[in-house]
Amino acid sequence: MRVSNQQVFLEGVSGMLTLQSRAAELQQQIATGRRLLAPSDDPNAATRVMNLDGRIAGLAQFQRNANTAETRLQHQDTVLGSVGDTLQRVRELVIAGRNASLGQADRGFIAAELEQRLDELVALGNARNETGEYLFAGLAVTTPPFRRDASNAVSYAGDQGVRALEIGDARTITEGYSGHDVFMAIRTGNGVYQVDGAATNTGTGQILPGRLVDRGAFQPHQLRISFTSPTQFDVVDLTTSTTILAAQPYAANGSIAVNGLEVAIRGTPAAGDEFTVGPAANQSMFESLRQTITALREPMTGAAAEARFQQNMDNALGELDQAQEKVLAVRAGVGARLQAIGTQLAVNDDLALQLKDARSRLQDADLTELVSRLAQETTALQAAQAAYHRIQGLSLFDYF
Repeated sequence: MRVSNQQVFLEGVSGMLTLQSRAAELQQQIATGRRLLAPSDDPNAATRVMNLDGRIAGLAQFQRNANTAETRLQHQDTVLGSVGDTLQRVRELVIAGRNASLGQADRGFIAAELEQRLDELVALGNARNETGEYLFAGLAVTTPPFRRDASNAVSYAGDQGVRALEIGDARTITEGYSGHDVFMAIRTGNGVYQVDGAATNTGTGQILPGRLVDRGAFQPHQLRISFTSPTQFDVVDLTTSTTILAAQPYAANGSIAVNGLEVAIRGTPAAGDEFTVGPAANQSMFESLRQTITALREPMTGAAAEARFQQNMDNALGELDQAQEKVLAVRAGVGARLQAIGTQLAVNDDLALQLKDARSRLQDADLTELVSRLAQETTALQAAQAAYHRIQGLSLFDYF
């Protein structure tokens, strides 16, 4: 077969270009440390790498979400700790203020400090996070959640929503509690039922909270204990408009068992005095404090007024206990969420390492192997170049 000089030259050049291309590709793989430079290098591996990249990016977002939620929960926990400290100081002041030996001026001083504590609670309720958002506004994070008017009444301007962040596959966590849950939804009384005496009572009787003795027998009905004389009373179920107990003898500090409850009345009630026992309701800690301030500033004239004052202080202490328990419960919830976030962060880190390792096995190059192959390709290229140079001189015209 006759081979022309041009064909020989073209084949020689084509071979050298192929060797140069292989050497250049190997050099790029060594420089980047990657085996896959284009999807065409290994379409199956490239597809798997793209999927792994997506999962790794998703995990990175989960980590950012978890860190955000952790920071905000820690901030809430710090504020809640301050709320607990304030409530403890309020409780100390109420205990001091209920002392019957104090004069009106002394009770006024205590009321003045309680107003400062009320301001403090409102300020804590309006605390902001590191981005300037209100911690306890629910989803309305740009609106101050609590407002106090001239009468010391505090209203809530936020909502009850709470933002949830994804911190893992099929795992979300809420980044805090709304102000309604923390400050407003506080149960009155002992959390199950509440007791009180009528403001119009003329005797010195005071009703004690007592205890729940039979939860199965308890019904959330409104009861009224009416004294027909200083030594006799009736119990009426206002919910069903029925008399449960009639003409019962009264003994000071003696227990009254009704509706699964056991309550007691101390002092000396007068005929016509009334006491109520009803299901607990929600009342904000601000309102409980406002009522306490009002009671401390009311003048006491006579034994009946003093009994009413003591009743108000006892009720205030019960409501403060509920507020403190609520804050502790919320802090326990915050702590549980922080623990869950810490666990999920570790899980995400472990999974990210596994995914990155799998991606590395698919796309990263074996540098030792690549260097060896580059040496081979370079040697082959040099040989091809030397052969081409010699073939260039093999023309028949050189022999004539």
